[in-house]
Amino acid sequence: MIAKPFIEDSEDLYQNAPFGYMTMRADGLIVNINTTLLVWLGYERDEILLQKIFSGLTGDGRKDLF
Repeated sequence: MIAKPFIEDSEDLYQNAPFGYMTMRADGLIVNINTTLLVWLGYERDEILLQKIFSGLTGDGRKDLF
């Protein structure tokens, strides 16, 4: 039996990283966020994507998360 090479799925790595990741536009609008950070912040994805700006997440004392 020939072993298949292990290929990591980059989307899985992004979503389940032990770090919180997000991508935002120049105006701060969040356009991507990983599952790890969503869990930490207690939000659902549709509550964040294209709905909140970065400063809206940090304005209530959550600056220590970033």
